[in-house]
Amino acid sequence: MSSPFELILQSLKDYRKEAPTLIGYAAWLLLPFFVSFAVSFLPITPVVQMLAIILTVVELVFIIWITIILCLCAQAIVFEQKANVSTISQQAKQLIFPVVIVNLLQLLVVLGGFLLLVIPVFLFAVWFGLTQFVTIFENKRGFDALSASRELTKGRFWYSARLVLIGPLVLLVCFSFLLSLMISIGSAIYGIDPTQLLSDDIPRWVESLEAVGELFFLPLVLLYFTHVYRELHEHPLQLEKSPEIA
Repeated sequence: MSSPFELILQSLKDYRKEAPTLIGYAAWLLLPFFVSFAVSFLPITPVVQMLAIILTVVELVFIIWITIILCLCAQAIVFEQKANVSTISQQAKQLIFPVVIVNLLQLLVVLGGFLLLVIPVFLFAVWFGLTQFVTIFENKRGFDALSASRELTKGRFWYSARLVLIGPLVLLVCFSFLLSLMISIGSAIYGIDPTQLLSDDIPRWVESLEAVGELFFLPLVLLYFTHVYRELHEHPLQLEKSPEIA
């Protein structure tokens, strides 16, 4: 059984190997950023506000589509399969609606756990943390995807919790540190007091830096979760001392 840190190292290794493909697809995520940036210069009128709402919906669907494509690429990389570049975008389009539905179901479940207290939220976050990947990789829908994600963690709750929660947390902390370091360097170059970035409107260059950083960060996160999915999917269950929690 692999630890979160071992899966992170494997994800980094895969990332370095397939960086051109992953970053190439992820670069399309900059398109919504540029569109939003352009719209922000338009005068605030009812027509522009309506346009902004429509663009927000289109951008959300576009982001989901690209993210699914990256998940399919990650699946091919992690499972050592040959990705069909000519059909992967069409396959991703067919998965947009199912992914949106399971995301909504997952959100409702987690919100329900939040209303019940912190412990249910923690349980649901682990049980259903791989729901989107089950939908994409196993072509499951709705509650079947939630149930399949739950089955992956059954009998090994605490091990699954380490994989699903600790690994992404480590990646997020590292990403936040690197981003903060780059912002500090940029602030020094422009002669800006970094504390002003917390009180004033966020400068465009900071937003651009965050968008570019997320472009590189997202494929790594998806690779990591794909490795988590494979780890739980391919290894037999090992019952723990507290099966009532698992």
